[in-house]
Amino acid sequence: MKGVIVKKILTLSCLSLMIAACTQTNPAQIEDISDSSSCSTSSVYSKPPANISTGTRSSSQIYSSSTPTTSRSPVTANNNSTRDSQSVVTSNERIVYNRDYNDIPKGGYQGDTYTVKRGDTLFYIAWVTGNDYRALAAKNNIKEPFAVNVGQVLDVSGGTTVVETKKTTSTMPVVTTNNNNNGSVTNTTTKTKPVVTTVTTTTTTTSGKNKPTNTIQTTETVTEPVDTAVPTKLPTTSNVANIVWQWPAQGKIIEKFSNASKGIDISGNLGAKVVAAANGRVVYSGNALPGYGNLIIIKHNDDYLTAYAHNQTILVKEQQNVRAGEQIATMGATGTSSVRLHFEIRYKAQSVDPLKYLPTK
Repeated sequence: MKGVIVKKILTLSCLSLMIAACTQTNPAQIEDISDSSSCSTSSVYSKPPANISTGTRSSSQIYSSSTPTTSRSPVTANNNSTRDSQSVVTSNERIVYNRDYNDIPKGGYQGDTYTVKRGDTLFYIAWVTGNDYRALAAKNNIKEPFAVNVGQVLDVSGGTTVVETKKTTSTMPVVTTNNNNNGSVTNTTTKTKPVVTTVTTTTTTTSGKNKPTNTIQTTETVTEPVDTAVPTKLPTTSNVANIVWQWPAQGKIIEKFSNASKGIDISGNLGAKVVAAANGRVVYSGNALPGYGNLIIIKHNDDYLTAYAHNQTILVKEQQNVRAGEQIATMGATGTSSVRLHFEIRYKAQSVDPLKYLPTK
């Protein structure tokens, strides 16, 4: 009986100690060990605010430790912000409206003026006002690329004519051929001035809103006269009668061929070069023929001879072979009144016009 009483007393004593422990007014502090690797010192949490329920977590407010964190702003999506009739694309900070003009009534706007709004383009304004965009630009003095500004007031009353002219010029070289009198010498001249010009004129007229636009295009091709010539380099030799000829001296022709002169006279400076007009052999070198002064005669074949008169100095001897262009004398005035070279070509002992054999100057 006494043993039972002692057990009850001990049991009551243990319950009293447990109740006293649970009713302690100085609660222990809680140490945060959630992220011990990122901080060298531990953070200590104080008692939560009274408005936080201990049973459930509030969905509207979240409290963190004393360590600062980065908060993000809420993102709200509004599905009603897009336009119903057109899609909007932002490119390089510009707003581009992808309009379907099949769904936009042409000429639906009524009025003689239009105030530019955000997203308007000149083409769109021309469409809704029933105008041609080129006529609208011309009427309001808008240059390419036809930019308009928000708030700008445009005259959309119509009745404008726009004329566009495109000019295309093509260069066409023209080649002309000149033949010598004997038909053996050919000179070519190339003329390079532009000769063909094409002008395309487009006239667009609008009579007013909702009225058809009249467009007329005309093309005119103009061939300009060729008046600028660039001659090619003239040949220095000619081939006549199987003989290659060249000029015996440089200078101006002061006397042409005739039955009296029997040749041509070329003026020049005293001592200037006199060369053989073609390959041959010297058959005469002297001054025995009256009126010729110091004279050289060269035989080129059985039919052709050339004569060089009035030389100052003779540089070749009889029976000497010479080549075309080789110097045979110096120009002088022997047997005449002024410095010159008298040049003759003989065909079967008859004098012929040297200009029909020599290259054209």
